[in-house]
Amino acid sequence: MHRWRYSLRLREFSPTDHVGMVGLFPSLAKRLRAQGVALTVLEIDVLGDTAVLDADELAARLANGEPWGEAVRRYAIDATTYPGLDTLLA
Repeated sequence: MHRWRYSLRLREFSPTDHVGMVGLFPSLAKRLRAQGVALTVLEIDVLGDTAVLDADELAARLANGEPWGEAVRRYAIDATTYPGLDTLLA
């Protein structure tokens, strides 16, 4: 087993953490999402993330095992339609 894989298994994450990964590692992403950890995955052509809009609502949904619903907003930026940083920040 690679040392980095072992260290990730030992690492405890919390909902206050934000983890970034290059390429999607489905089993790790599933574990992080189950723990309410913010996750940013960088792919070659697409950047996606989840923004928390209502932390209290998200916490309640997580406690009840419910989908995140309107407590979050998910988005993806495709390399072919990227509008530029100025447009994103406007």
